[in-house]
Amino acid sequence: MILPALAGAQDAAQQERDRGFLVGLIEDNLSNVSRTVVIDGFAGALSSGATVEVLSIADAEGIWLEARGLAFEWNRGALLRGRIDVVEMSADTITFFRQPLAEPSPPNPEASPFSLPELPVAIKIDRLRADEIILGAPLLGEETSLSLDGSVSLDGGTGTANIVAERLDGQGRFDIAGSYDNASRQLALAVSLQEEPGGLVVRALDLSGQPSVDLTLQGDGALEDFSADLTLATNGIERITGQFGFVQVTDDAAGNRLDIRLGVEGDVGA
Repeated sequence: MILPALAGAQDAAQQERDRGFLVGLIEDNLSNVSRTVVIDGFAGALSSGATVEVLSIADAEGIWLEARGLAFEWNRGALLRGRIDVVEMSADTITFFRQPLAEPSPPNPEASPFSLPELPVAIKIDRLRADEIILGAPLLGEETSLSLDGSVSLDGGTGTANIVAERLDGQGRFDIAGSYDNASRQLALAVSLQEEPGGLVVRALDLSGQPSVDLTLQGDGALEDFSADLTLATNGIERITGQFGFVQVTDDAAGNRLDIRLGVEGDVGA
């Protein structure tokens, strides 16, 4: 009877050591000098299905993101190959309290052009789902909640995302599919937004009568000369068409920078 008890105690101790190792590995790899990732209530370290009670991300001003009730099906062995490989990740709630502080950058923009973070581990999430995402008032002017479903990946400076978000009050839907590669600096982007009358977009633009909105944006090209076709309809009638994009500008004092380029025609108030 003693041997089974000892074996059980050893298994429990091993699981606790593995939990500490895995949590530490994930936290250390996702954190840096300006970002701190903390994981509480990690369970299922030795299985392909794991749960986390709370995951938070903080900067110098405190926590700006908190996720609760996380559950994911993953490939635990992939961590040893420098990958976080998740088949499905879900959350009860994800709260964005505010925007994170901007990452520190050198004074010369030309020395540090826009790029995706190149983390020590590759991240791949085949399905990303959240029952409720809460966007704090500092982000959109008022607190908003929505659901989310999609997939994301980030590997060696190449990122992809396919996301569908729907407001929980049924008043709007947002779709985005995009990819970007640091090496080639190629950006592909497809965005669509539909909102019922009185939605966040028309209030932000202060459109008369607060109509329904249907917006699409689609483009593919080098970031320094990126251009996307844009259309905006209100109350089912096309009002504005044109292009949105970026253009690289050389400034003798500041070096190279990206400026927004917008060329549209039409009248949203028509």
